Amino acid sequence: MDIPKILQEFAGKDIVVIKAKTMELSSDMVSLDGTFEEFKNVIFQTKCSQILFTEAGLEEEDFEIESEYDDLTQEPLTADSLSSQLKKYRKYVGQKYDVVFYAWLDKFILTYSIKEDWYLQFLSLYEDTVVEFKQSKTSDRMARREEEEGQKKNVLDQIQNLYKNAEFVSSVHKKGSTVRALLVLANKFIPDIGILGAGPSKEAVQKVIDRIRIDAV
Repeated sequence: MDIPKILQEFAGKDIVVIKAKTMELSSDMVSLDGTFEEFKNVIFQTKCSQILFTEAGLEEEDFEIESEYDDLTQEPLTADSLSSQLKKYRKYVGQKYDVVFYAWLDKFILTYSIKEDWYLQFLSLYEDTVVEFKQSKTSDRMARREEEEGQKKNVLDQIQNLYKNAEFVSSVHKKGSTVRALLVLANKFIPDIGILGAGPSKEAVQKVIDRIRIDAV
């Protein structure tokens, strides 16, 4: 975009153009979705005397992906590390990609944005990359959850089978046997029992103990 040329064109119509660092959004702003020629025609016809504009440039941070899956101790994850197509947009870092004009008319502020084509292409690729990354991470997380659930079910099945374990049954019937001691014994036969957590593993073993004692009556 040729900003100097645009500014000269406005200056030729006695319109003062001022560059602003930022502009806060307000309810009296109206965005024009038409062409820049249409924007200029509105400005010229309404005899607007002053226009502000802001610029935005591509920065290193624009390549980063905010994700709950990242390890906070690692370097920020960047989209171009996941998509080779995005690497070529590194050359645009520091370049302006968007200019927004603000024209004060009688009842509202008319705004118009001009974005570079390369930025629109970058944004589309970036968004696609982020979506694919998050979908992949979600699938991985679901797969890990299913694997964990399968492991827990396997442990529960092994706990239930303690009913058939002669040594465990004998220990249950010993005078003075405690749940705590029987839990230690269960851990001997089922090393992975800890994946259930202290509460659930104790509850599962207790159910087997109760069954063994009831059947002995």
